[in-house]
Amino acid sequence: MFRQNFHVVLTVVLILCVRLFWETHATSEFCRKCSCKGAPQRVNCTHRNLSSVPQNIPNNVEYLDLSHNAISSLEQNAFETLTKLKTLFLENNKITNIEHGTFKGLHNLQTLRLTNNKISKIEKESFVNLPELYEIRLSDNKISKIEKESFVNLPKLHEIDLARNEISKIEQNSFVNVTRVNTLVLSHNAISSLEQNAFETLTELKTLYLSHNKITKIENGSLRNLQNLVSLLLSNNNISKIEKKSFVNLPELYEIRLSNNKISKIEKESFVNLPKLHVIDLARNEISKIEQNSFVNVTRVNTLDLSHNAISSLEQNAFETLTELKTL
Repeated sequence: MFRQNFHVVLTVVLILCVRLFWETHATSEFCRKCSCKGAPQRVNCTHRNLSSVPQNIPNNVEYLDLSHNAISSLEQNAFETLTKLKTLFLENNKITNIEHGTFKGLHNLQTLRLTNNKISKIEKESFVNLPELYEIRLSDNKISKIEKESFVNLPKLHEIDLARNEISKIEQNSFVNVTRVNTLVLSHNAISSLEQNAFETLTELKTLYLSHNKITKIENGSLRNLQNLVSLLLSNNNISKIEKKSFVNLPELYEIRLSNNKISKIEKESFVNLPKLHVIDLARNEISKIEQNSFVNVTRVNTLDLSHNAISSLEQNAFETLTELKTL
C-alpha cells in the first residue's frame, strides 16, 4: 500500500516538474523575443513587427507594451491568463475591431491604450466587467458609432478618450454603470447632434470635450443630469442658435466655450441657473444682438468674450444680471 502511494506521489511530482520545466522554457523563449524586466514583471514588445498577440506571455506580468506592431486582430480571451496585468498598451497597430470577451479576466487592469489603430466600431459590451479600469484611450481610430452598452460595469473608470475618430452619433445608454467617469473626450469627430439624455448616466462628469465636431444645435435635455460638470467645450462646431434653456441647471459649471460657431442670436434665458459659471466664450460667431435676460442667475460670470461677432446694438440692461463681470 505504501509503495503504491509512493508511486502515485512520485508520478504527480514528476508531472509538476515537467510542467514547470516547459513553462520556464516557454517563458525563457518569449523573453528572447521581447524585453522582460523586473519583479513584478514588465514586458516590452514594441517594434517587433508582431502580427498577433504572442503566446507564452509570463503570467505574472503587470505591464505589457505591444505598441508599434502590425497586430490586426485580438482573439477572444487573448489575455485571459494575465490576471495580474495592470497596464496594456496596444497603440499604433492595425487592430480593426474589439470582440466581446477580448479583455475577459483582466480584473486588475487599470490602463488600456488603443490609440492610432483602425478600429471602426465599438460593439456592445466591448469593454465590460473590468473592475479596476481607470482610463481607456481610443483616439485616432476610425470609430463611427458607439453602440448602446459599449461601456458596461466599469465602476472605477475615470477617463475615456475618443478624440479624432469619425463618430457621428452618441446613442443613449452607451455608458452604463460607469458613473465615476470625470473626463470624456469626443473632440475632432463628426457628431452632428446630441440625443436627449446622451450623458445622463455620467453623473460625475467634470470635463466634456465636444469641440471640432459638426453639432448644429444643443437640444434642451442634452446635458441633463450633469450635476458635476465643470468645463463644457463646444468650440468649432456648426451651432447656429442657442435655444431657450440650452444650458440650465448645471450647478458646478465653471466655463463654457462656444467660440468659432455660427451663432447669430442668443435667446432669452439661454443660460439659466448656473450659479458657479465664471467664463462664457462666444468669440468668432455671427451674433448680431444680445437679448435682455439672456443670462439669468449666472451672477458669478466674470469673463464674457463676444469679440469677432456682428453685434450692432446692445439692448438696454442686456448685461444687468452679470454683476460680477470683470472682462467684457
